[in-house]
Amino acid sequence: MSKVVFENDCTSFLRIAWPQPALAKLIAYYFEVDATCSSAPVSITGLPAVNTLIAIDLMAGKDIRLLGHLTQCITGSYSPGSKRFYAKLHPGGFTQLFPFSPQSIQDNQVPLDRDFHRFSVAQFVTLPSFRQRVGYFEAYLIKQFYPFTAGYRQQYVDLFIHVFSNAQYCQPEGLQALCSKHHITYASLRRYFIEQTGVSPSIVKR
Repeated sequence: MSKVVFENDCTSFLRIAWPQPALAKLIAYYFEVDATCSSAPVSITGLPAVNTLIAIDLMAGKDIRLLGHLTQCITGSYSPGSKRFYAKLHPGGFTQLFPFSPQSIQDNQVPLDRDFHRFSVAQFVTLPSFRQRVGYFEAYLIKQFYPFTAGYRQQYVDLFIHVFSNAQYCQPEGLQALCSKHHITYASLRRYFIEQTGVSPSIVKR
């Protein structure tokens, strides 16, 4: 089975939860892929995106990784019996948590064992429900990293990504015109996108 899965899809192997208000500027949402009851591999196609993911293998009980931005489609395959928890970060959100550059994680993944201090994966995987895992994860983030203060560069990136996804901008409109509406030069906007996501706004707007 292989398909593109959207946030509002209902599937037997996918669970989604939204963050509490205190984390809404950092986390887009949480999701979990559960193939423990599947008799065949489950494949999910990920589209190019400037979001990053924190991934925890719930069956191995020891693996926590940061999955970087995608510049091309990629298919993730989950073998029968596998189960993984994900936290989807807003574009540039990883820079508030980890010392990685966008270029170092683009189309790549890096281990987080040394960066997620005092996070017990062994305890996390024993929690009996997705909702409890979300609660444990959020409690850790708030304790270790709160408050989350998005800098003005990230705020501009968030704003323009929202603008690009807004239905009223589906009509062709140049980036220069959008920059003028939001009182920023394209050169500055491009620099902020490169710093926060590793790609230019023209790539994201397509």
